[in-house]
Amino acid sequence: MARKEIHWQNNTFPIAYDICNPAAGHDMIVLHGWGSNKEIMQGAFAKRLPQFRHIYIDLPGFGKSPNPTVLTTEAYAAIVDTFLDTLGARKEVV
Repeated sequence: MARKEIHWQNNTFPIAYDICNPAAGHDMIVLHGWGSNKEIMQGAFAKRLPQFRHIYIDLPGFGKSPNPTVLTTEAYAAIVDTFLDTLGARKEVV
């Protein structure tokens, strides 16, 4: 597991993440649902679609990513977008 600190609207969000197939030519971020985490998604998808670099994250407040504040759906989307920019990911498939 790796971790990146994302700064968004005067808050810092430590985002826990894993990457599978790091040398693959295309990026794919796999987002979990409410009350879930990246490990569940990784267990379901890690062996599929080997042509993609899989990026699994724990959204703020889930799994190993703490959350210092209440977030809206739009805020979660903005944090994920900032995370992908910080990681240098190509936004091809979500």
